[in-house]
Amino acid sequence: MPAIPDPVESDYLVTFWRTGQGLPHNTVNALLQTRDGYLWVGSAAGLARFDGLVFASVGDEFGLKDVVITALLEDQNGGLWVGTQGKGVLRILRGVAESFTVKEGLAGDAVTSLAEDTTGHVWIGTQNGLNCWQKGRLSHFETSATKDDGIVALHAGGAGALWVTTRSGVVRLENGQAAAFKSDQLPQGRNAEFIGAYEDRAGNLWAFGATFLLNVTQGRSLNSFPSFSLASSRVWTICEQGNGDFWIGTSGQGLFRFQNGRFEAVGGRDGLEQCDIRALHADRWGNLWIGTGGKGLARLRTRRLKVIGASEGMNSQRIAAIADDRSGGLWVGTADTGLWRWNGVRAEPWSGGGPLARVTQISTLCLDEQGSLWVGTLGSGIIELSGSRQRRLTTADGLHDDGILCLAAGRQRGTVWAGTQAGALHRIRGTAMQSWTGAPILNAGAILCLLPGRGDSLFIGSETGVVVYWDGTNMARMHTPEALAGKPITCLFEDHKGRLWVGSGGSGAFCRQGENWIQVARKQGLGSDRVRMITQADGGLFWFGTDENLYKAKSASIEAFLAGTRETIPFTPALAGAGSDGFKCAQGWPAVAHSQKALWVACENELLPLGQTENPASEPIPPVILERVFVNGQLRSFPETGLLRLGPGVKSVDFEFSAISFTAPQKVRFRHQLQNFDVDWVQSDAARRAHYGPLPAGQYRFHVIAANAEGLWNETGASLGLVVIPPLWRSWWFLCLCGMTTTAGIWAAARFISTRRLEARLRAAEQRHAMERERARIAQDMHDEIGSKLTRISFLSEIARGSVRGGVPPLPPIEAIATTSRELLQALDEIVWAVNPRNDNLEQLAGYLEQHAREYFQGTSRDFQIHVPLQFPDVALSAELRHNVFLAFEEALNNCLKHAQAPKVSVTMRIENQTFEVCVRDDGRGFDTTSPVAAEQYGLANMRDRLKNAGGSCEISSQPGAGTSVVFRFPLVSHSKAHGLFQIK
Repeated sequence: MPAIPDPVESDYLVTFWRTGQGLPHNTVNALLQTRDGYLWVGSAAGLARFDGLVFASVGDEFGLKDVVITALLEDQNGGLWVGTQGKGVLRILRGVAESFTVKEGLAGDAVTSLAEDTTGHVWIGTQNGLNCWQKGRLSHFETSATKDDGIVALHAGGAGALWVTTRSGVVRLENGQAAAFKSDQLPQGRNAEFIGAYEDRAGNLWAFGATFLLNVTQGRSLNSFPSFSLASSRVWTICEQGNGDFWIGTSGQGLFRFQNGRFEAVGGRDGLEQCDIRALHADRWGNLWIGTGGKGLARLRTRRLKVIGASEGMNSQRIAAIADDRSGGLWVGTADTGLWRWNGVRAEPWSGGGPLARVTQISTLCLDEQGSLWVGTLGSGIIELSGSRQRRLTTADGLHDDGILCLAAGRQRGTVWAGTQAGALHRIRGTAMQSWTGAPILNAGAILCLLPGRGDSLFIGSETGVVVYWDGTNMARMHTPEALAGKPITCLFEDHKGRLWVGSGGSGAFCRQGENWIQVARKQGLGSDRVRMITQADGGLFWFGTDENLYKAKSASIEAFLAGTRETIPFTPALAGAGSDGFKCAQGWPAVAHSQKALWVACENELLPLGQTENPASEPIPPVILERVFVNGQLRSFPETGLLRLGPGVKSVDFEFSAISFTAPQKVRFRHQLQNFDVDWVQSDAARRAHYGPLPAGQYRFHVIAANAEGLWNETGASLGLVVIPPLWRSWWFLCLCGMTTTAGIWAAARFISTRRLEARLRAAEQRHAMERERARIAQDMHDEIGSKLTRISFLSEIARGSVRGGVPPLPPIEAIATTSRELLQALDEIVWAVNPRNDNLEQLAGYLEQHAREYFQGTSRDFQIHVPLQFPDVALSAELRHNVFLAFEEALNNCLKHAQAPKVSVTMRIENQTFEVCVRDDGRGFDTTSPVAAEQYGLANMRDRLKNAGGSCEISSQPGAGTSVVFRFPLVSHSKAHGLFQIK
């Protein structure tokens, strides 16, 4: 046999499951995917069903626990056949099992194989002969070719023939006729033992045995194993995938792929080398399942993305930066092993000597217009690599510090920008360096990212959420959203339309469109608020890298969202099962590079080349299965009609469901709804169980749907109808009888009661309207009578003050009259406002508080801001409540002006969870809230008492030198559903 080729590592990923993960035994003899999507695993210690996440033992109640399973088959009617080593064969259909052993006519209890032909006959091969099951009857099948011979394997061909492998040869069985198969290519001698025959999709017949593999149809011996000993190596099983890949499982030499006349050993470094392959099964989603002898269950799948990692020589756990070298390769900077270069085939460490040879902690890379590579390091400054020449810049050459976090090539020829850990900015042109180390750069903290603009302009992102813009002459902080405050600016990007994008470490991404900033975060469809990379491919596709996945979105979806015609963006996780089990953006700062053929993205320890226009195929939409239903804690079987009838007294109903996903099962999400009970879909995320309490009599339908890791939903899902039968006393005839016997009495009583209640409501309404009219009259009289007189007094006192001439101050009584009249006018205005019933609602209260606060600080030196909601619910408030809230609010404003000595004062009103909140905050000198003297001086007890009387609360927080915050809250409670009104408790 030729030497075994190196394993094909870059095309496939191998994942193992073993007993510690729920597998019954590490020896797997049989595999089968049934029509519902489940993978069935027959092991040396029982049968298990696998949905991609959990192995569920099946058949223990039928005596299959710790039994060796040898064969599996699903027949045309959905029955599951389970062959065992010593307990015959079992058929499971809709939860009911039927057993066949020697007592029922089986040739032997040691089953070796199972097959179903095109006519629906199920064939059972045992060590003692062959049986056929048809229409519920089991019969012994015996011909001269199979008499007194054990069955090794069965295979049903596509043309209707059944290939029966015995200890002595292969028999072709068709239309009840059996004939021994002979071929000159079959080897003779002690190593000619047959293992099986296989007919592929093209109609070719393969024969394989202890030491041979033959394409009998073409008359070719494709391979032989003369150097292998029969005891250690053999061809054990064959499987063909839908894409045409032909797989060969061996005993002792692992897994091989046969393609284009060549054999390739696969998965050696992943544990399949020198492995005993007992079973192979290709599911309908492109996965190859591998049952091994002692090493568990393995899954082999094609990488959806080619990952450049350790197998390609990339020996680093902390990739920090990448840059295109403009010659088909890629520069890779790492934070643990220095500089590397990917040449299109292998990744190799830098071996050019010089300062770069001693650098291990690289933070950023930049390629300038002349093709020179600039390397930013954490502690060794900047190194320019131009051909074989190196130039190193450190603090001795003018750098503010040697911790370089970002580099960027300016649009003006020969310009390179550098940002440092200490917040310094440097511009390097040839041998000249210009530095900015003062405000506003230093005040913004470390510089994390740079984006050169048109001309000599530059955008600068800092760790404190500040974006600085340099226009070539001046630097200034940009006006950015409040959500960016305190969040590190992790990346800056300019899209194809010239719009600025800002990525943050906690608030998602923001796009600057005109003078507006538009947020793209979790609420808008992005999978994470920690955005570390934003870029746009040549084909227009947008890519967003986060700390847990890489998300893509079509340009048309982004444009529709920015234009306001979409509320969310349909992002797709690009790496769901694509190549790595997990994803994190490169350590340090975002790493992305564009080359002529690919968009490169750096993970922690891998490089991902993504197509500029083509993208990895989506993973399959998961089938949804309703597994079990429990009624009052008791398991119920599923009816064939799909409608479960339940008697009265249903205290609880529990549904258990699953979705089959073999790529990213932990990311499958669920929604369920019990129609006629749930108003809308219930998000159950990863939970695979739904619980309902007592169900009243009626008709229901439980429906569950699921989505894969990319957010694609199986809208069909699974469903089950429920009918809860009412008790006797709630049956229709009983209710009719009761209704007929009591109708007259109820009608008379209802008429009497309704008349009395109507009269009472009319009297109450008249009294309420009379009271409101009286309040309105009093308010008007006070305004017209008392207000006009006080206004005249104030007017006369002002005239008296003005009549004093010669610089002589007015007499104290005149001054007192003027001051007192003004105060009385203001107090009267407040009383009239409180008494007037037209102001008995939340919107009037908020408006009056806003007007009073603005007038209170008008003419003062305080920087005053107020934030009021744009809309208010129609909420009715009592005059007493409004009066108490206003007086407490006025006390808080007085404290800000009189005691706080605060440069800035802000008032914020908001409505949340049916509660109205007013927050008065200043940045003044503050005080100790536990001090009795301060509490009495600032009226804290009065404010708390007034809010308590109003059914609310007053919270006061302050510290010396840290300002003061006073928050008033009171609840809003439903008053009239018919009119949409509210009142206070």
